[in-house]
Amino acid sequence: MSFLSVVRGLGPNVTTHFRKRGRCLKPLPRELTSSSGDPAWLGVLGSERGRRDVISRGPGAMERRRRRLLADAFGAHKRRRRRQEPEPEGREAVEGALHSLAALFPRGLFDDALPPLVLRHQLYSLVPARTAVDQHLNSMKEEGLVRLFQLGFDTDAFGVVFTEDYKAKVVEAVAGKESEALVRRFLDSVLTPCADISYDMVRMMQDFGFRDADITQLVGAGVLTVRDAGSWWLAVPGAGRFMKAFLRGRKAVLALIQKARYREVLLAELQTRRPPRAVRLGLPYHIHDLIGAQLVRW
Repeated sequence: MSFLSVVRGLGPNVTTHFRKRGRCLKPLPRELTSSSGDPAWLGVLGSERGRRDVISRGPGAMERRRRRLLADAFGAHKRRRRRQEPEPEGREAVEGALHSLAALFPRGLFDDALPPLVLRHQLYSLVPARTAVDQHLNSMKEEGLVRLFQLGFDTDAFGVVFTEDYKAKVVEAVAGKESEALVRRFLDSVLTPCADISYDMVRMMQDFGFRDADITQLVGAGVLTVRDAGSWWLAVPGAGRFMKAFLRGRKAVLALIQKARYREVLLAELQTRRPPRAVRLGLPYHIHDLIGAQLVRW
């Protein structure tokens, strides 16, 4: 049984809740934060009585003893979890997570005009070994299996799309338009041999043979978006609609958790709730986003 609790916006209360067969996480007081000022976290095994203990702010032998007991309990719990449930971190685990998350993407919401979009940090909710995820994802990108896109709302927010899905939706988006031939040329001469997520003026003109007018057309077709003067991000045509729905849904799910008692909610309970109207991408999609982005602890 897992709890979700909001990381940001919690008050100064320093209460560690004990739940039967469950655990929840709360921030420690200022005295127990790290040197960088970030809050430390304690997760505690549930007790049979479902009691509640309060860690006081003042120093003393009792407080130090409680800290040791809590730390020992948490460490033993983590060791048992590692022995019983080894964390997946191989290439197959990353690919499987990517396929699972892509299946959650609501194609019909966007009239099947967008390829299934997965945020890179969502993968961390299924494969906690972040370094391994990034390494395998980069390998898949270099092999041409996936493409990464800068989504714009955060410097570390990247979208992941299967390359074949991306090409198919781009071709559909420009079918019958004046820019169709130019976009197809871009897909063949730039996208296929080059795994980069952005391109500069020199490379586009000298290496790939595109003129300034051609680049303007590619931006208009939605396959490029301006990064800064003389460089462009690779883009997904029509992704603006997705971003609008995504940001509204994230805000609504966070508000749902914040309004719960103690600003925490059982994960199983949250998954069965009727989502707010703003959550158009589905609760499971947003739950993986919040966990992977570390906006909640569970």
